[in-house]
Amino acid sequence: MSRKPRILIAGQIPPPYGGQNLNIKRLIESFSDSDSYQVEHWNFQFSKDLNQFRKPSIAKLGELFCVLQRLVRLRGRGRIDLQVYPSGGPHRAPVIRDILLMPFALLTSRRVVVHFQAAGAARAARRDLLWKLLSFFHRRCWGAIVLTDFGREDPESLGMRRIFLIPNGVEDFNPEPRSYRKNGIRTILHAGHLCPDKGTPILLEAFARLAAHSDVHLRLVGECMAPYSADQLACDIKRLGLQHAVSWPGLLTGEDMRKEFRHASLLVFPSVAPYESFGLVLIEAMMWGLPLVVSDWRANAEVAGKGCGGIVYRPGSDHAASLSAALGEALERENEWPDWGRKNRERYEAFFTAERFRTDFASLFASALARN
Repeated sequence: MSRKPRILIAGQIPPPYGGQNLNIKRLIESFSDSDSYQVEHWNFQFSKDLNQFRKPSIAKLGELFCVLQRLVRLRGRGRIDLQVYPSGGPHRAPVIRDILLMPFALLTSRRVVVHFQAAGAARAARRDLLWKLLSFFHRRCWGAIVLTDFGREDPESLGMRRIFLIPNGVEDFNPEPRSYRKNGIRTILHAGHLCPDKGTPILLEAFARLAAHSDVHLRLVGECMAPYSADQLACDIKRLGLQHAVSWPGLLTGEDMRKEFRHASLLVFPSVAPYESFGLVLIEAMMWGLPLVVSDWRANAEVAGKGCGGIVYRPGSDHAASLSAALGEALERENEWPDWGRKNRERYEAFFTAERFRTDFASLFASALARN
């Protein structure tokens, strides 16, 4: 019996919860029962919670040695035919992490593909020694995976030329036809990391300007990411007089999170994060047939699509004013929400299903494992 090709998926899975960690978990699970490949996980545990994201520390240095020990054990069990390695993004600490780990990834695996989930490398391109080292190791990898056409600029800036476009995908929970009001209330859902980069404080400012819409509730679901804190969030809500119009249940997962999507009227995604690559919550909302209000930032408009069911707005110099106008327009066009939801659901079915995600990766694996 011939040996199944051995594939290593590198990176951290939840906790903490975030798009990249969830995608790594999804990729591992997608091929855990594969008859064609032996898929294993090279586990990173650099951040125990969101407050540790992108920050250097003594604890992370210790984890670096643990990560290398895991790789040695994995290699000791046999040849690694292919490794999918997650790019750390443009911040200093992840760049150093990649410079220290990628040489070992290249030494222990026949081929390495870099998965660009954290974006922004091209815009943050520095021509210092660290950046030159990062580019040196990336150019020696077999290929790169990007989530959008917009994302091609990152591997290209590092000198990579073999680039595969594989969008994120999420599971289908077969949403039933929805009511966009519950007890006469329309609920705007904002889900994910709560911080300035993701537009949370700006959203509160914008929502406070919607005084004419007393039948609207804002629901914030997720964890605060440093330097934004729970105390700051509570202070912003109180300062704007939104205590009765905004609720924050914290981080929700599984069925609790699915209930949020079922009960929401529309999703707002006001991110202006420099590392934004592909807002996973956008395609989750599409799967649930939700209308969207989304910032025209990096690849957001590409993910939402030209026929977006909702409003794609430009943040502009006064982001709060732009967002408030977009939300106000969406609320005034409530009669179009069923059509918007249908369009978004159709786009999800065409491009962002878990099955398509698995098929695209199976095609990549076949190409990377070919003897050429």
